[in-house]
Amino acid sequence: MQLEIYTAILTGLFWGIATFAGGRTARNVSPPLLTAFYNIVAGIIFATLFLLSDENQHLNNQSTASINLLPKTIFFGTLGGLAFAIGLTTITYGLSRGRSAVVAPMASTFEVLIPFCFALIIQELPNNIAIFGIVLLLFVPWLVTQSNIKNVNHTTTVRSDLLFGTVSGVGFGGYYLALLMGPESTPILTMAIVQITSAIAMLILHSLSKRPWKIASKHFGLAAIFIIFETLGALSLRYAISHGSPAVVSTLSTIIYVASLLILSFIFVRERFSQPQIIGIAITIIGVSLVVLNS
Repeated sequence: MQLEIYTAILTGLFWGIATFAGGRTARNVSPPLLTAFYNIVAGIIFATLFLLSDENQHLNNQSTASINLLPKTIFFGTLGGLAFAIGLTTITYGLSRGRSAVVAPMASTFEVLIPFCFALIIQELPNNIAIFGIVLLLFVPWLVTQSNIKNVNHTTTVRSDLLFGTVSGVGFGGYYLALLMGPESTPILTMAIVQITSAIAMLILHSLSKRPWKIASKHFGLAAIFIIFETLGALSLRYAISHGSPAVVSTLSTIIYVASLLILSFIFVRERFSQPQIIGIAITIIGVSLVVLNS
């Protein structure tokens, strides 16, 4: 198996652990503050990688092409950063007290639907297999909400979980769309701008919430797990996409992400899933795979 395949699998695992830890931490820590800390760390790392990369040398050539490249990179990096901030903060908040069996499948569903709708708008029609995958995904919202199981850790309604998952998926879908439309020759700089923009947006939002700026020491462990594994996921994704097929990487990472998040919720939060929810989760994985691999 090629290294980028292993890296794609690790990406999903890293993000599954990070999202679970982020959801647990957000029960006591402001989600915007938590995600801002991650974005600051990731922004510093990607900015450093950019300064040491060939991208930096290319942009310093002062050619007409490089001069025109920078505004486009900044534009799509900023859009991607704002969308990423919405996606990450919303899913973290949603999982702090909501149902992972509802939030995660909904987020993954809309994460795929946004680029799919964009493809329809620009008349780049996907093939029939991808369309079939979208049809399958239409059943996910109904299936994942079919449960009468009482989980003591949940203090939200199913409707609010649907909303959190949908908004998060729209945010992540917009983030991937911005990366897709951005310049192919400046991926590291684009990621640095994404992280920095997201950090600034989240710091502003946190300041408006009037919540404390300090993370209590008893919550620092889970916060550190979230920041570390979210950063590892971003780095491994960047490597996997640079060295392999973006479609294969996205599919593998999504499958492992959803599976690992639900397994962690089952083990540590004792969340139990109904049969329709399990079917809905399976359809999410199948539908996402069909759409991404055939679009």
